[in-house]
Amino acid sequence: MMEGNIAYGKKITVGKKQGPTKKGVSVYSNLARKRQVKKDAKARKKAEYLATLPKHPLKRLLYRLHPKRVAKYWFSRQGLFMFLKIIGVCMLLLVLTGTALFAYFRKDLDQINPDTLSQRVRTTVTKYYDRNNKLLWEDKGDGDYTLVVDHKNIAPCMDQ
Repeated sequence: MMEGNIAYGKKITVGKKQGPTKKGVSVYSNLARKRQVKKDAKARKKAEYLATLPKHPLKRLLYRLHPKRVAKYWFSRQGLFMFLKIIGVCMLLLVLTGTALFAYFRKDLDQINPDTLSQRVRTTVTKYYDRNNKLLWEDKGDGDYTLVVDHKNIAPCMDQ
């Protein structure tokens, strides 16, 4: 080991041996190690499962769709989490669809406001037409019926 070398006018030390440190084990190192061990075990278990499957994609699909294995999956912890994810996505889509529908129909809500509706509808007149689109009578809603057709022109079976 060289100590006290001079390079470019500066004294530097090269290769000095450091003494033992007293840092100890970090608190988080055990937690990180546990997490890594769990992750490795999960990956190993998945690899072992995939090694048992048929190699051809169609055969693998048919193997996985067997009712016994499908039931085993959906009643497992992994299936439960998948079910919860699907429910969450469906609820999110439902909320987004509801919001979109409300936004779409929001523009029409002002037109059915009771205050503006009463101003727009001044009179209620019901007109009755025959099959040839000829006006028979008008109902203005006040009990005063205006007969447009003569009584003589109404068929006897219709006359009351």
